[in-house]
Amino acid sequence: MTAERIEDVLGEMPDVQEGFVLDSLEKANWAMGKIVAAEKGMSERTALANTYAARITAWLTEANKSDLGTANHMRGLLAPWVAKTLEGGKARSVKLLGGVAGYRTSPDTLEVVDETLALAILQSEYPRFVRVKESVDKVALKAHMKATGECFEGIELKAGETAFYVKVE
Repeated sequence: MTAERIEDVLGEMPDVQEGFVLDSLEKANWAMGKIVAAEKGMSERTALANTYAARITAWLTEANKSDLGTANHMRGLLAPWVAKTLEGGKARSVKLLGGVAGYRTSPDTLEVVDETLALAILQSEYPRFVRVKESVDKVALKAHMKATGECFEGIELKAGETAFYVKVE
């Protein structure tokens, strides 16, 4: 479906502001039909867009494959030359036409290989290295407040709102 205008999808809409009232089963079914058609159109366009996006991503990956290979090969050739050029000096990079090549040291990282074991040891011997996140148990608190009527400072129990919904099958 390639509708350009909403009227193409929904058909002629009655003038809702000028007194149109849904006052019968037939009119309600008509309105539901318009909702179903609109949602079907949106779903079809979303599927089409997803198909095109996947095709574009595949094309881009394939189109970039050669340049990616060239760039990686040139980095491999450039790295030893830069290392040799920088050897013994204070500089950490070399300015070249079109860019800069050099070496950076990334920060140290900590990897927790066995979290259960690490937590057990740290909790018993080094608790300052264990973070405990505290938060309000909203489910239990809401049930308590509804059952007892008790209120707490800093907490509001808001009544749920009734909202109209349409479920398209």
